[in-house]
Amino acid sequence: MARFAEWVSTLQPQDQPTLKAFGLDLKTLKAAAQQGRIYGLIYENYDPKSLLAIAGNPQVKALYAAAVSLKCISDSSALCAPEKE
Repeated sequence: MARFAEWVSTLQPQDQPTLKAFGLDLKTLKAAAQQGRIYGLIYENYDPKSLLAIAGNPQVKALYAAAVSLKCISDSSALCAPEKE
């Protein structure tokens, strides 16, 4: 929860259009951070298997993946690594 509150504290009004694209609202996120409830979260460098597990949690309303760039052994493999830019 502390990481979520820390992330929310870095958000500025100019971030609102990006948040809105993901169905999030800055005012709601700030209120959630104060209440101790998580309404949105950004994960970086997660493998597909972990994301599927998160998406399968009944408490997760939605999961949006953006800018996925992985080099996997196969399409069904959990052995993946972010591609080097």
